[in-house]
Amino acid sequence: MTLLVNGVVAPEPDDPDMSLVDFLRGACGAVSCRPACRVGRCGGCMVLLDGEAVNACLIRMWRLDGRDTEIVTLEGIGRYPEGRILQEEMIAHTAFQCGYCAPGFIMAALPFLIGDDPEAGEIPVVLAGNICRCTGYRSIGYALERAVSRVRAERSGCRADEAAAG
Repeated sequence: MTLLVNGVVAPEPDDPDMSLVDFLRGACGAVSCRPACRVGRCGGCMVLLDGEAVNACLIRMWRLDGRDTEIVTLEGIGRYPEGRILQEEMIAHTAFQCGYCAPGFIMAALPFLIGDDPEAGEIPVVLAGNICRCTGYRSIGYALERAVSRVRAERSGCRADEAAAG
């Protein structure tokens, strides 16, 4: 098993029954992966597992045995242009109040932005697996909408303000 976490080879897990969230926090120092509900309902522990957003609390290390796996946490999204855009928009629009849920929302949104043709109308579905108890979701959705506009503009070769205007 080769396990890459944010581009770095991770150590072998001591306990095959350990959850991925506990492994990432303990062995890899990825503290953005938050063990909130531990039953897959809140999205606080969301990471990218081979490009797919998953709740790390639901993955046991033995499930990754025998396969090469790449995991990306919030600490590693800077290598994606879409990740940097997403972070900038979340900050610019004060998307979060306490910030506890921020990593999960950002990790849920990243594969959507990286995808072929993100559409703002899909945002409620993309964020449906995440819970925020502070913001009421408007600011998060708006920041993601702005990120979609910027990503689409960059892919089409124009500035984001030009794309938003028409």
